Amino acid sequence: MNAIERARLSLEGLSIGDAFGERFFGPPDRVASFVSRRATPGGVWRWTDDTAMALSIVDQLEESGAVDQDALAARFAENFDPARGYGAGAFRLLMAIGEGADWRQGSRALFGGEGSLGNGAAMRVARLHGSALADRVRAR
Repeated sequence: MNAIERARLSLEGLSIGDAFGERFFGPPDRVASFVSRRATPGGVWRWTDDTAMALSIVDQLEESGAVDQDALAARFAENFDPARGYGAGAFRLLMAIGEGADWRQGSRALFGGEGSLGNGAAMRVARLHGSALADRVRAR
């Protein structure tokens, strides 16, 4: 099994965990009830922007063998689906990139120039851990 195949298998697990975790967003009392009963909320399990962006990263690595920041930003914008729950900053940035804005300038303008306060990047990097892909990314 090659690195891309391993990354795609990892994404299956990450997307399931992402969709499962998303079911627990809601009113605190309702969530606490599910947790105390060890019950799973019903409804459709939809993966979020974290999985959407992780898919874009793997697609980019498969296509070019490296993380080309310009191509990746364009891919993020191309695959942007507002229904996936992007934060307000990412929403604005991806819309702007999709309309032709430079991602470097757009990202610097967000959050007072300090970057996102979200944890999506931590989720997306998990698929690299322990794989040959991690070595390829670090080498670039």
